[in-house]
Amino acid sequence: MSSSNENLPDPPNIANLLNELFVTHRHPSGREFTNREVVEGITGVAGQKLIDESTISRMRTGIMKKPSMDAVEALCMFFPVEPAFFYPRLAALKNRQSGRSPAEQVKVALRSTSIDPSVQEHVAGIIQALTAHEDLKRKRDDDDEVEEGDSKEKST
Repeated sequence: MSSSNENLPDPPNIANLLNELFVTHRHPSGREFTNREVVEGITGVAGQKLIDESTISRMRTGIMKKPSMDAVEALCMFFPVEPAFFYPRLAALKNRQSGRSPAEQVKVALRSTSIDPSVQEHVAGIIQALTAHEDLKRKRDDDDEVEEGDSKEKST
């Protein structure tokens, strides 16, 4: 069985990611925002103080390597990025998993439950059958639309 970290990017360097945001998203005057201005901007949007200058400073200097989700969400209120920006490994995982069939996705989800493995397989089989049925129905509908189009062209 392959490692769960196989083919995933290295863990992010939060300092580099955050400093990149300061460089690429500039103050209207063209300079970088200060940590204080970012805190004030977040507070203005949120209506309350969610992060302080020292937290941003510790993140930017690499002292804080694993910020809280609250800190990340606060930063996303100021900088126009999704939280996934700070977690590229999660984005890579999502992209890798999006290629799975619905039945495979159900299998993965059910692994974390205490449901008997044989029942898990049965549920995945039902999902697979339903998906196949929907695919067949969609194909028939598409074929019917093509036939209707052909009939209209012949009658004109």
